[in-house]
Amino acid sequence: MKQVKLLDCTLRDGGYVNDWEFGHDNIVTIFERLISAGVDILEVGFLDDRRTFDRNRTIMPTTQCADQIFGKLDKGNTMIVAMIDYGTCDISNLSPCSESYIDGIRVIFKYPLFLCLLMAFSATIYESMQVFVPDTWEHFYFNPTLSPFKVPFILSVFLLSIWLFLVVTLAVLDDLFRQLTPAAAVFYLLGLMSSCIFCYFFFILMTHIYIGYLFLALFIWVFVKKVHRNIGYKYRCGHCGEKLKEKGVCPRCGAINE
Repeated sequence: MKQVKLLDCTLRDGGYVNDWEFGHDNIVTIFERLISAGVDILEVGFLDDRRTFDRNRTIMPTTQCADQIFGKLDKGNTMIVAMIDYGTCDISNLSPCSESYIDGIRVIFKYPLFLCLLMAFSATIYESMQVFVPDTWEHFYFNPTLSPFKVPFILSVFLLSIWLFLVVTLAVLDDLFRQLTPAAAVFYLLGLMSSCIFCYFFFILMTHIYIGYLFLALFIWVFVKKVHRNIGYKYRCGHCGEKLKEKGVCPRCGAINE
């Protein structure tokens, strides 16, 4: 418990309500009060190179833009970080840490969520075999195979989920090492591996007492909701980066997208 750190994401997560348009004076006020409150880590917004710079918004195309908004403010002993949704900000837009006001970057990857879901699903199916069809599980345990063909249906589903897990793992590795430095990618992988291990043991234990299915259904619902939210917007405004369901006039900046 001595290592617990308090992170405040008001200026980043709160932007989903107002499109990150807090107003410059409010941004400064929120920042200074959070620093005074002594938070350990302060997340100042998104880095998204599809957006143009606006000092009234906490969604910025480069770390240099963040420097323009926050650079003259005293951050005390607080770590200042920003967030990147993978694929929305090229690494060339990030200044070296020693040259930037930003101390760290948090990165959102979509594949890892799917990877954790696959691990949860595989663990649930594996435990279900032990509970409901122990003979099938025992045969698989003493005669392991990776072929999903010519085996009982539940075992076939389990093996297919393992193969899909491996394929997605390769996609994650490709994404990470193309987007991040090797050291940062390895560090992220360690965190992802910990999450997958947690999912495995959690769903094994919860399925054994039959409530794992409820948690799995909830996990699937959250994942589908996130995917559906992204699929609903096929386009982005070429001027400001606003998500658009169809081409035409951007409701935020008024630019015409054809």
